[in-house]
Amino acid sequence: MEEYYIDIETYGKGEIGALYPNLHGSKVILIGLLKDGEFEFLKEWEHDEKAILQKFMRKVLVFKHKEVCEYRFIGYNILRFDMPFLQRRILELIDRSINLTYDLNIVDIFQWRYIFNGHEFMNEFGFKKEYVSLNDWMKIIGRRNLLSQKRENKLIPLWYEQGKYSKIIEHCKKDLKQTEALYTFFKNKYSPLSLLKQDLHFFNF
Repeated sequence: MEEYYIDIETYGKGEIGALYPNLHGSKVILIGLLKDGEFEFLKEWEHDEKAILQKFMRKVLVFKHKEVCEYRFIGYNILRFDMPFLQRRILELIDRSINLTYDLNIVDIFQWRYIFNGHEFMNEFGFKKEYVSLNDWMKIIGRRNLLSQKRENKLIPLWYEQGKYSKIIEHCKKDLKQTEALYTFFKNKYSPLSLLKQDLHFFNF
């Protein structure tokens, strides 16, 4: 099973300090991938947006014809942001018919809270709000070493305009590491073997 963690960064004029980008006036400036501890970054500032989207598409088309049991793309809130954003920009700049959310095997950890009955599941970990950030999760699972600065993502447009690209990459890298840590936590906690051990402990076996 090939597991790719994915995260994107975007930029739009007038977005400095904004929590969410303008979906109709922004562009993809960085696509970050993490696989087996190795990072790969597709950087708009080294080429252009269309070039990095084309490179990403070449990677994606390989997986389109693979069985879903052979790979997965993992992210946090990627079904509501990253993938729709990439999809829109690909259609606008490349004019391809691929549907990322349909053609790819995607795991969005953000959506898992619904599997465990919404708020009841969140309350198990002490959360009292609807949206839980990756930073929130890192505190709960004991990975404070991976915490990023509060609302750091709001600084990305400013860093982009100032040419501080290394800061954007470091932010993306931290998001990918956080996603990997959270996915590993859930996989271990709720794996069939782990759940079986919990059941055996409940029945005093």
